[in-house]
Amino acid sequence: MASELQKKWEERIQCAKKTREEWAAEFKVQMGRDYFEGRQNPGYPEDEWITVNKIYSHLQAQLPLLYSMDPYFYVKLKKSFSVDPQNIALMEAKGKTRQAMLNYLKGELKLKEKARLGIQDAHFAYGVLKVRRAADSKKHPNAGEPILDDDGNELKDEQTGQVMTYPETLPVNERYEIHRIHPDDFLFDEDAGPLEDSWGFLAQHTRMTKAEALADERYKTKAVKSIDPKQKADGKKEKKTGIIGSIVEKIKGKADEEGYVDIWEIYDLKKREFLAMGEDADDLLIEPRNCPPGIEKHPFCILRFTLRDASPYPIPPVSPALDPQKEYSLSRSRLLTHRKRFNRKYEVVTNKLEDESELSKIESGDDGALIRVNALGAVNAIQDAPLDQQGLQELMLLNNDLIEIFGTPNQARGIASSDSATEASILDKRMEVREGDRMS
Repeated sequence: MASELQKKWEERIQCAKKTREEWAAEFKVQMGRDYFEGRQNPGYPEDEWITVNKIYSHLQAQLPLLYSMDPYFYVKLKKSFSVDPQNIALMEAKGKTRQAMLNYLKGELKLKEKARLGIQDAHFAYGVLKVRRAADSKKHPNAGEPILDDDGNELKDEQTGQVMTYPETLPVNERYEIHRIHPDDFLFDEDAGPLEDSWGFLAQHTRMTKAEALADERYKTKAVKSIDPKQKADGKKEKKTGIIGSIVEKIKGKADEEGYVDIWEIYDLKKREFLAMGEDADDLLIEPRNCPPGIEKHPFCILRFTLRDASPYPIPPVSPALDPQKEYSLSRSRLLTHRKRFNRKYEVVTNKLEDESELSKIESGDDGALIRVNALGAVNAIQDAPLDQQGLQELMLLNNDLIEIFGTPNQARGIASSDSATEASILDKRMEVREGDRMS
């Protein structure tokens, strides 16, 4: 029987997932990703479809502008409350040490690679990076023994008066970590608004095998064991008894450990607590507790370009361009189909030919081939169906629509198209304003 807290958080997670799914369907998040990767053909034969991927070219122009190189960190004294030169020199030395550490970490932790991917995520949904200090643990050699002072006396807690003992484990391999979180693995609460002060909780989804969850010391073993893991192919089998039954149970137990469990790491922003919940578990994997030191509310950095009125989920920049992109590729494919369909054809009056074998020259002859005829008008070219100029104008209009939506004119993509220096200067200023807003 699931605990009340488990039921409460399972319900809240399910409601939050439904809200995100509705947003993703409304703004065609997955379609945007598919279009970026070139999957735009709605079902045409491959030899009659051409993809002109404007979304790809837009992102190739945007990403270098928004994150072309890593920032360089400076740590300096802003003001000094002390006139003691020794204190000032000491603080400046500490600042230089921290500055060197920050600039070392940005390369060691691959900040650029993960930040650029987060910025790319924000064009289709929203970008999320997780920044934290982590550590592994090992068993303490003196676990459970009383802590002694230099004189061999047992130390006692000042508040409770109890003897202080060594902990069960010791932190080792302490380090800073930066993780890129996929937007599909991140949730805002159902009632959240666009600004952080309206968020109730944030949740991150992780999937691991049941064996990995059992080995994780943070999770309650009993709660993990209560989860029925998800298999690639689940099948209900009749329960066996006796020797055969014991063999089946052993195999099933191994399969359970190899199956996957879904875990949600939740940060309750209202209570400033942290907890972990496994889907379909009987109890929470980690009971609510205070956030780790150094984390006031949550460890996530969230990038959203265009906020909405009453939702934390933004308007993805790529979303408004999907329909014009689809129509653009359709129009280009129509031109391709027209060219293939209307190759040059002829009508022939055969009784005006010297010999019907001359027809083969029309079918497979080279350019300039001569055909012997007895009278004029024996061979006449059939006029091709005309290509409506409206199709070419439509392509120009669609291209202008995409430029207006994306805000990346030809100049932003390295193509000179301005008619005058004044026009180029105006465009350049407008581009700088728009790019500066996105960078901020």
